[in-house]
Amino acid sequence: MKFTLILFAFLSFSLFSQEKMSLYFDFNSSVLNDAQKNILDEFLKRDIFEIQKIVAYTDTFGTKRYNDKLALERLNHIKSFLKSTELANLQQEVKGEKYPSKATVSNYKSWRRVDLFYIVKQTLPIENKTPALLEEVIEVKTEDLPIIQKDTVSTQKFADLLEAESGKALSLDVQFYPGTDNKLPSSNKNLIEFYDFLAANPSVNVLIRGHVCCQRDYDLSVLRAKVVYDFLIKKGIDSKRLDYKGYSNSLPVAFPERTEEDMQKNRRVDVVILK
Repeated sequence: MKFTLILFAFLSFSLFSQEKMSLYFDFNSSVLNDAQKNILDEFLKRDIFEIQKIVAYTDTFGTKRYNDKLALERLNHIKSFLKSTELANLQQEVKGEKYPSKATVSNYKSWRRVDLFYIVKQTLPIENKTPALLEEVIEVKTEDLPIIQKDTVSTQKFADLLEAESGKALSLDVQFYPGTDNKLPSSNKNLIEFYDFLAANPSVNVLIRGHVCCQRDYDLSVLRAKVVYDFLIKKGIDSKRLDYKGYSNSLPVAFPERTEEDMQKNRRVDVVILK
């Protein structure tokens, strides 16, 4: 009964905790470029998110009146992608150049953005090779997990791991769109490089680890790990050489998560070499 209550609380937190996604605009533009539009399209395609609030910003070039108008145009541009039902209870805020006091001109590019605040509307399915991992992640102790901050290496150093101690964590630079198990396009090259490494070294076994940012979401971390697992299996790597697990947000590489960039770094998959 105790475990059931803990699990219910955990799932409730995952369902209703608010996350943020930022979309960036070019200078003096109120229309997303193709790269940012693709990010938004992938996000909305999943149809499992409830957008609760939109906040629009600009940089400090131009007059305040002009920037308020530009921020409103950016907000309306994002709204044009949403369904009428999604707009009914939507909170909207036009901040223009009213940026947090920590901001400096050196990072003005990040001012040109619209923030979407959202929650996940439904529980993502759990798919994992290893049974009873929901209980494992709730009871897990951080000190029992591999430390990755100091031992992370780039994809260019795969070969060095053959001489390293087992249990060393390896960054794959495989990242995901917020709240989803959809890979960023930049991750594909890194996955292929890792497959080439495994294909050339058949004695190497790995544990694939999925991670999320911001809050506990075990289900999503498992799904992200499974994306890499499925890719390697499809390419011909023997499943006996692979295992995968989700670690929710228990092993951040960027902490505390102060910026969107910090959060994006934690939406990732890494691996541990097993010998």
